Amino acid sequence: RYWRMCGKGLLIHVAESQDAINAKYAIQYLKPNRIAHGIKTIPHHIDIIKMATDSNIAFDIALSSNLMTGIVDKLCNHPVRIMADNNAIITIGTDDPITFGTTLQKEYSLLSELLSETHIQQIKINSQMYALNY
Repeated sequence: RYWRMCGKGLLIHVAESQDAINAKYAIQYLKPNRIAHGIKTIPHHIDIIKMATDSNIAFDIALSSNLMTGIVDKLCNHPVRIMADNNAIITIGTDDPITFGTTLQKEYSLLSELLSETHIQQIKINSQMYALNY
């Protein structure tokens, strides 16, 4: 509560390799501004995506990280497309750019293989808006 009273946002790292229920609990009890990853909510927990969207919570997606850690086996299988199709608020991040050897430009290049330009433009807007809340 004190953190929020100071005007700070909250980023919670859940549901990347762990069960989706962690994202649900984070949304219910911690009320973050952003969830780092959250990709385990797909495909079986669309209700968690809706819960996050209804609460204006963004999912900070890091494609390279998800691929390099083996959480996602191939780019074409990344759940970001399903998340976008289900109106998730998505931002793009690098997670750990030194470890994963990536940049935002590379992340957007990967994203362009999965999503329409319309989705990508919205993600850019989301990324700018949610960066101010962190």
